[in-house]
Amino acid sequence: MNSTSHLPKLREFFASLPASQIAADALENDTPLISRGVLDSLNLFMLITFIEDDLGIIIDPDDITPENFASMDAITGLLEISA
Repeated sequence: MNSTSHLPKLREFFASLPASQIAADALENDTPLISRGVLDSLNLFMLITFIEDDLGIIIDPDDITPENFASMDAITGLLEISA
């Protein structure tokens, strides 16, 4: 599966976050998620759970780095190598 095919599901996930400072439809693929406060430690945990449960992709603990979750582009790149 192409990593960009996960973008709609990732957008749905970010739209479901209750305290997101940026509307999900305003998120660009290169929006810095961590520095903008969209992805904090709790949301990161929820995102990893979503990826593993809903997308069926297991994230290696060694891959849980700020660089791999810095933007939706970074996340889709991680999903591509993890799938």
